[in-house]
Amino acid sequence: MLYLLWSLLNIALALYFIYLFVGFIAVGRKVLGKKARWLSVPVLALGLINLVAAAGPEVKNNEVLVADSNKDEIEMKYKSIVVEDNLSLDFSLGVDYYVKDGEVILVKSLSNVSGLIPGYEYEYVSFHAGKVQENGQVPFSAVGFLKWKFGGIGIYSQMKSFEGKLQL
Repeated sequence: MLYLLWSLLNIALALYFIYLFVGFIAVGRKVLGKKARWLSVPVLALGLINLVAAAGPEVKNNEVLVADSNKDEIEMKYKSIVVEDNLSLDFSLGVDYYVKDGEVILVKSLSNVSGLIPGYEYEYVSFHAGKVQENGQVPFSAVGFLKWKFGGIGIYSQMKSFEGKLQL
């Protein structure tokens, strides 16, 4: 529920910025008002700074390499699961692997966040897997950081760790 409220607060801030920006272009300084100027001017300035800062595409690579492989010679397989399901956010984990001489070899792990994600940035850090059990399950642990942002500015960083078993 807290994730949902934080996303809605960030959406409200973005909509207020759009209102101020369009109003400032159309009407001029009148849109800033006299009573709410203490709020309007910082929101407009913060929004403009975020627009300029976000001009370049930032590509996040949420992959963790577990083992080297030559992809030309082997048949890669992929398995994914949802490791945490919240009201507005879902954390997913995926694993690329192959089978060689009856042994499962993990190659890389991917993790991402989906859902209503304004105000968040997720950085995947590490993945550890145990040996494949007889029933085809692999115990794993994964760690990432969920960065809480308000208007594009980092407020808080929360470590997210996941443990479980992946059925291959």
